[in-house]
Amino acid sequence: DKLNNIGNKFATTSAQLGEGLINAGAGFATANNSLDESIGMLTAMNEIMQDMSKSSTSLNFITQRMRNTAGALSEMGVDAEGAAESVTQLQEKILGLTGVNIMSDADTFRSTYAVLADIADVWNEITDKQKADVIRLMAGTRQSAAFSALMTNWATAEKVVAESQKSSGSAMAENEKYLDSINGKVSVMQAKFENLSRNTINSGWVKGLVDLTSIVISLIDKVGLLSVAMSGL
Repeated sequence: DKLNNIGNKFATTSAQLGEGLINAGAGFATANNSLDESIGMLTAMNEIMQDMSKSSTSLNFITQRMRNTAGALSEMGVDAEGAAESVTQLQEKILGLTGVNIMSDADTFRSTYAVLADIADVWNEITDKQKADVIRLMAGTRQSAAFSALMTNWATAEKVVAESQKSSGSAMAENEKYLDSINGKVSVMQAKFENLSRNTINSGWVKGLVDLTSIVISLIDKVGLLSVAMSGL
């Protein structure tokens, strides 16, 4: 329902969203993001990047950077350039740059969506230097463009989440429309065929053809051609 509804109303498809969730869904779930929030971030990112594989990879990378130290990222084989040396350091730096806390308490990270939503709210209020520092900490050099794109298009993420939350029955409703469309076309075809049949059968040329055929059959029968043909067969 959710993928179908969002694919119909935003610049993505249900197939692309499915691909994105396959690539990054586990990471999103681990980071406490709901399905609606995951779809929202994927749609907003992909609307700019137009490549779901890259969009989902970038978002998964950003999610990991928000929850791990430079050392942990290196051990995971993830680019650790510019990452904080500790969670506490990351928390303090992001808080100082944006006023946004990445933690809900001493032991619990806030969801990726919640943190990014709060940062997006102040994105146009902080300086270019502050933006660069936030990007370096949360996305590194390789994903800087992706992070910036997500911030500038965050309004789409919020719209998608709101729409996704009310998607129940979307797929069934669309299927019913499809079936109604097929039934409608079949009904039109049947009506036209019935009309064609009625007009054709009542036309003089068909009646004449039937009469001519009867005459030919009678003639063949009288001259014995049918018997000869059957004997030959």
